[in-house]
Amino acid sequence: MKVNYIQLLHDYNIPYQTSGHKHCRKGWANMPCPFCSGNPGLHLGLNIKYSYWYCWRCGHKKADAVIAKLLNVSINQARDIIKKYATIVTFDNIVEKETENKEPFKLPTNLLPLDKEHSPYHVKYLLKRNFDPNKLVKEWSLQATGPVSMVNELKFSNRIFIPIYWNGEMVSYQARSINPKNEMRYLFCPKSMELINPKDILYGNPEYWSDIGICVEGVTDVWRLGPCAFATFGVNYSRKQLKLMTMLFKKIYVLYDDDKAGLEAGYKLVNELNTYGVETERIHIGGGDPADLSQEEADKLVKNLLENNT
Repeated sequence: MKVNYIQLLHDYNIPYQTSGHKHCRKGWANMPCPFCSGNPGLHLGLNIKYSYWYCWRCGHKKADAVIAKLLNVSINQARDIIKKYATIVTFDNIVEKETENKEPFKLPTNLLPLDKEHSPYHVKYLLKRNFDPNKLVKEWSLQATGPVSMVNELKFSNRIFIPIYWNGEMVSYQARSINPKNEMRYLFCPKSMELINPKDILYGNPEYWSDIGICVEGVTDVWRLGPCAFATFGVNYSRKQLKLMTMLFKKIYVLYDDDKAGLEAGYKLVNELNTYGVETERIHIGGGDPADLSQEEADKLVKNLLENNT
């Protein structure tokens, strides 16, 4: 959801400046902060492009609290006013397809149904990780690659084939090896073929996303936690992924793994999202990977997180 706060400020005669003052910055609308004391200045800023509020002295501010203060109304009244100036953000105008120097989009050869008859070892791998293969096939359209699967000269043999969709279209894919000794656990569609770089988008099912999201590292974490979760394909999230998160969610729980890389990236992401006005919290699950939780543990965790916001 994107809010036209500039129009709101005009309609309610709230004065602001975009230039001509030492506190003004390009892309921001500035005004005195109603939460601060002392020299008023123009410390409260509205980021015009991304619709979030930040005070240079007292930090990020929730939009409903800002509007309530500026208009001297209740929080509920402020939320109703904000809704009148909101538009739904569609995926079409967030991420653009790659258009230059592209080979035709191509799937691996020798793709097989993911079931006991056609790919018993793939099913065994998923069962060993306490996943329900039938459920994953139904929810995420998984398939299996055979022993001689290839993409051009790249071997994709004996992997779980994971399609990556955006705006209802398969734009790339990932393949997870079922051999625990394989050092290349994951392979992506060659960059020269993909319609959209996975690091420009988020993995999950947007049909089920709401204002509250659960951010995880990888696809298996999403499978475990369910449709309210989304993955950044590793802890090195991109600026485009960060932008998407700020536009799609009001609150995000970050459940990166509790290893060194996950801890560092998780807290960095929390700080960045908070700066952009997205309420964000780092959640720890006791030193492990969300995908390694039992399904019962995962369901209970998600239920508790969502109930905290009702």
